[in-house]
Amino acid sequence: MAATLPAASGDKRRWASLLRHRRILAPLTVVMAAAITAAALIATVPGHRREGEASQHTTTLSPPPAVDWSSTTLPPGPTSAVSSVAFSPDGHTLAAGTYEGLKLWDVTQPAHPKPIGNPNNSLHPLLSVAFSPNRHTLAAAVGPGPTGSDTYGSVWLWNISDPAHPTRLDTPTGADPLVTSVAFSPDGHTLAASAGGQVGGVWLWNVVNPTHPVQLKALPTSLPYSLAFSPDGRTLAVGCSDDTTRLWTAD
Repeated sequence: MAATLPAASGDKRRWASLLRHRRILAPLTVVMAAAITAAALIATVPGHRREGEASQHTTTLSPPPAVDWSSTTLPPGPTSAVSSVAFSPDGHTLAAGTYEGLKLWDVTQPAHPKPIGNPNNSLHPLLSVAFSPNRHTLAAAVGPGPTGSDTYGSVWLWNISDPAHPTRLDTPTGADPLVTSVAFSPDGHTLAASAGGQVGGVWLWNVVNPTHPVQLKALPTSLPYSLAFSPDGRTLAVGCSDDTTRLWTAD
């Protein structure tokens, strides 16, 4: 059995085996609040631990736990709610998914963050953001646009090799319009997205060449909210709306 998710031409056949290796964990209680205005999301940087807090209209950075704590508000702050934050693997860049698109900062010096790039000026909410392990690609789960917009939600990709000049890549096709979460496999070869629109499920793409993502497999599951790969890349965990957590294992 492979140590990582398949990334060659046989991907579709090997991912088909996922359907025979699905496991459903014991039900977990789903707790939802009527109004959620802030969420703490933690990203680990080699040798450090920094915390990015996404809240209504602001994004702040806090240092690792210590005797004294201080926080820094990143300038300029987004003008809409921040739904997701993620550090690049090298810890130099912070991405924030907001209800007005993507924001990027250079946080090489956390006490003096600097806004960089101009990724997009979208009216679509970005519900989840994730860096590829090699930090060259950024993926975002894109929610439906405002009434009257000509596009629906999807998954967007950027080449972020130069964070100051991010460029949009081809959009992976096939996912349901309401994408809620994205995640890269540890080797960076596979991108997964959970979608909870009319047809809930998890979509997988081969992104070895991120300029031309290739759809691999759609895994049926009830309205997924979030997903994560295991460290060896062979298991995908999916949190679902039916009070279950499902595990998909690749041969």
